Amino acid sequence: MTERQHQEPKPTIIGDRFREYYKRIYVPGTLSEEEFEKMLDVYKTQLPTVFRVSSKGPEAEQVQRELDEYVKILKENNVDFETLDYIPNDIGKIYKLSLDKKALRRDKKFTEFHKWLKLHTNLGHCHRQEFVSMIPPFFLDVHGSMGVLDTCAAPGSKTTQLIEMLDGDGYVVANDADVKRLHPMVHQLQRVGTYRTLVINFDAQKLPDFEEKFDRVLCDVPCTGDGTIRKNIKCAETFKLNGGTSLHSTQRKILKRGLELTKVGGLCVYSTCSMNPIEDEAVVNSVLLETGDAVEIVDVSDKFPNLIRHKGLTNWPVFDAQMENEFHEYKEPSEVPHERIQYAHPTHFPQPQVPGLEHCMHFFPHDQDSGGFFVTVLRKVKEFDRLTEQPSEKKPLREAAYIAMQEAAPDVLKFISDTYGFKENFPSDCVFVRDDNKVKNISLCVKPLADIIRKYGSIPLRVVSLGSRIFTYKGFGKEKENKAAYPALEGILDVIKYATKRVYKVTPEEMLLLLHSIPNALGYSRLSENTRNTFENSGIEGAIVMIDGTNYAYGGMTFEHSVVLYARSDLVTVEVEKLKQSYPSLVEYEKVLEENNKKFKEEQKAKQAAAKKKEE
Repeated sequence: MTERQHQEPKPTIIGDRFREYYKRIYVPGTLSEEEFEKMLDVYKTQLPTVFRVSSKGPEAEQVQRELDEYVKILKENNVDFETLDYIPNDIGKIYKLSLDKKALRRDKKFTEFHKWLKLHTNLGHCHRQEFVSMIPPFFLDVHGSMGVLDTCAAPGSKTTQLIEMLDGDGYVVANDADVKRLHPMVHQLQRVGTYRTLVINFDAQKLPDFEEKFDRVLCDVPCTGDGTIRKNIKCAETFKLNGGTSLHSTQRKILKRGLELTKVGGLCVYSTCSMNPIEDEAVVNSVLLETGDAVEIVDVSDKFPNLIRHKGLTNWPVFDAQMENEFHEYKEPSEVPHERIQYAHPTHFPQPQVPGLEHCMHFFPHDQDSGGFFVTVLRKVKEFDRLTEQPSEKKPLREAAYIAMQEAAPDVLKFISDTYGFKENFPSDCVFVRDDNKVKNISLCVKPLADIIRKYGSIPLRVVSLGSRIFTYKGFGKEKENKAAYPALEGILDVIKYATKRVYKVTPEEMLLLLHSIPNALGYSRLSENTRNTFENSGIEGAIVMIDGTNYAYGGMTFEHSVVLYARSDLVTVEVEKLKQSYPSLVEYEKVLEENNKKFKEEQKAKQAAAKKKEE
């Protein structure tokens, strides 16, 4: 493990209770005394900076070239920059720097690289995530047009991986119990595109039935998180035995529901960022005892051979979780007094035991200089009787329903299709609006998600987000009498695939001008003659403005004498930086623009002052 630089002292305290408990669990069966102490020492250090560079999207090669240049500078400053090749780079290479995030942020030598990393994280080209947290989706073996369920999705880092692993009609149903975490998650997912994503809000143990079950299910369940000490110090300081036991029942129910929703022949991955067997092996073992031979633990020891992992436990001590001042062990369930069962439940024990528990996997901090994690791959061999209760009907979310546009507003759908000259293969049956009384935001999704919404309805499914927004439809003029639809930034690339009309080409310099003008319109007089000619007789209507041969495209409106682009104010700066990265000559051009704008404002101010003086 590389020794990291610029690390500030960190007063991480490994509590005696934590040390003693895990020593009894892992030494000497899994870890030697020396390895155990090494693990605790690593827990006291800060995490390295790890990020994945996406291989998806047209900018991937350019981003990689830019990164290669920064790597040279980092190495000149004695920063180790390592490619983590433990797992495939199908969705992008993973890198580790011998710098923690504080050093990266504060050291002036790395300011430019830090800015670059922030920019491309905002653009969805780079994904900063703890390495060990990236592991579960890779073991899920997601690909092609699979249907995937992420039961506990927020904050969305693993969901992002799953989305990037799919193509065709592949889709992800991303669920989380906390609706407040879902809106920020949707915002994050938009960086990679939400075209193939349905976001819903249920307690994971009470997810609704889906007639078409899922090829892959991820159960990355709520846990005590004692594998995250390097970023959550209190986990080691305040460790209590009842932490794991208090979550054990919930974890079991989530896994059971996940397996119920897995197709026969499909895979389900159960994972936690805890090292506690009560949250790990005990959950898997006790659930599989209930499913019988319908579910099996998959041996994936030959998968990613360079990835250091440790076999699952087949034996572990069970202590009375309420006795915090001692370790009172029960050898078997029959020893537990009836009144103590909640503190040492029969499902906590390693016996009786299902076959293959050793195929579970533990990842420790000192293995890959990361955090602690537990992962198990399960295969559903056949159906089994339902183990979870039928959920009671929940109060509807305060979210407008998604309604198929063919049913809610066919006239508006035809208007948009005619305006942009959509090709015959445009999937009109996959277009949805959020309110049939007032059409405004229009979304597009993959066919399987459209079928799900049509079958079950978005209100019963407690839908927070469906697909990607492709258009905004609104009125213009004093009385809002003129209606127009302009493409939304999130779904502009999905629109371009089908549009044959209202597409206007501009130069990189003109695009920069247009972006800097947001939210105001730019007069055609500011554009070159060739470009002005393309806008001639464009009328008051929605438009796609793009740089020919690239994916630099934005939705906007044309007017009699001007054109305007529409983008959220917080994204404009990011889009400008992205453009300058692709066209370095724009850096100097932007300085000239700024100088000209300054002069223009000064001239306007002088004219106003002169006019005021004349009036006096």
